[in-house]
Amino acid sequence: MTPNLNTGDLVLMSGYSPFAKLIKELMGCEWSHLAMAVREGEQLCVWEATGKGVGLVRWKNALPKACDYFTSVMNPKAGKVAVRRLIWPTHNAHERHEAESKLQRHMELHTGVPYEHDRKQLFAVAYPKIAAAILGAQQEDLTSVFCWECVSAAYKAMGLLPQERPAHAYRVTEYLVDMPLGLGVRFGQLEYLN
Repeated sequence: MTPNLNTGDLVLMSGYSPFAKLIKELMGCEWSHLAMAVREGEQLCVWEATGKGVGLVRWKNALPKACDYFTSVMNPKAGKVAVRRLIWPTHNAHERHEAESKLQRHMELHTGVPYEHDRKQLFAVAYPKIAAAILGAQQEDLTSVFCWECVSAAYKAMGLLPQERPAHAYRVTEYLVDMPLGLGVRFGQLEYLN
């Protein structure tokens, strides 16, 4: 069953693979993967970074053979899936349309970017407290990205996160709390889909 999600809604997954377990342990939470819902007409897709790179995957095609981690919708044994919907103020339909247009341009530029391979970034995941001082001041580098970096960069493109903070500086756990978003947008409660 395809859920009723809109562009920008956050999709979280808790996988059971050895890699997913490692990510959950390093992040200190139950989620190993972040993606973002994207509506293309009637079609629901997810914008995500996996071992195969950054791209848009149709929700109904999110099968184990089609992508690396986002499999729970079609294969419940793969792990839990939850969403946090974006709640837009009713008075800013124009800003929402503009944000979605900016997202489309961002996706055109970043489709096919590889999964993170930079050793400093990998170190930062394993040792976030030590690496925060080292990487926090680094310039934006989207030549390779983690899943949460992919979502953070998309949110920055939409105007929902500040431009000054690099996308790599965000952590999965920040998406579980009510972090401030731009344009008057806020997150809804965490909703489990399975």
